[in-house]
Amino acid sequence: MKPLNGIKVIDLTHMLAGPYAGMVIADLGAEVVKIEPLVTGEMTRGLLKTDPNYSYKEFGAFFLTLNRNKKAFHWI
Repeated sequence: MKPLNGIKVIDLTHMLAGPYAGMVIADLGAEVVKIEPLVTGEMTRGLLKTDPNYSYKEFGAFFLTLNRNKKAFHWI
């Protein structure tokens, strides 16, 4: 059992500091739901996405790392 099991968090952050904090909270067991704009998505989605060594499908490694263990919700 992780220390934050049972805690629910809404992640409205973007770029580095906020997503990193959400990543740590999720790693500690909280249920983190990332909410981002439907059309554009979070601005870090595209970082490194053109480099096949640092991307997966349309996501760059930066975005994938900072948003691991999170659920996603897109709004208009």
